[in-house]
Amino acid sequence: MPRFLRRKERTPTRIGTGYTAQFTFDPEDVRKVIDAMQEWPEGIRQQIVRKGLGKWGKGVVTSAKRFAYAKAHNTKRAMIQVTRKYKSGVIWSAVGVSTGLKPRGTETKGRYGDMLPGWRSHFYEVGWTPYAARDGDKALRKGKGRAWRKGLRKRLTGQPRRYQLQYMAKAYATNVSRLSPALEAALADFTRKVTRG
Repeated sequence: MPRFLRRKERTPTRIGTGYTAQFTFDPEDVRKVIDAMQEWPEGIRQQIVRKGLGKWGKGVVTSAKRFAYAKAHNTKRAMIQVTRKYKSGVIWSAVGVSTGLKPRGTETKGRYGDMLPGWRSHFYEVGWTPYAARDGDKALRKGKGRAWRKGLRKRLTGQPRRYQLQYMAKAYATNVSRLSPALEAALADFTRKVTRG
């Protein structure tokens, strides 16, 4: 299972909340590839790693789309892979579902129709538990909006989780062993180009 970290999500009109899933890799596997790059200057090594991570991330996106809920077309369309190099030399790579506001003209009707699906994607990853329906809920709900559920957490006990797809965790598990080969392929590709040049 991935480790989920709660984070704030800022958009031009609001501040909401989202989640980041973090995965880990075997440092020894990655270290072997990094050691093989030592003959190249640091800037070249960073280019190689960035290219390898980008290619690997695209494979994770493909797998995540396959494992996602079949009818979650917006979520699949919004899946992205981003690789960035910072001035400090750190290379950061991520795979996920876009958050924020939809471009103008693409909004849909209904609540959150102007938001990209990233804000709710974690619900399909870890699933959710519905409240058990009981007599008198209509009266309890009257005039309270969504706040009627406050104080009713015990009603979740014994209810099955729904849509616990773990599509990101499965995509990670499918591709984790391909990270080192992706970096090695990027290194071999660069070496080939230099040799030809």
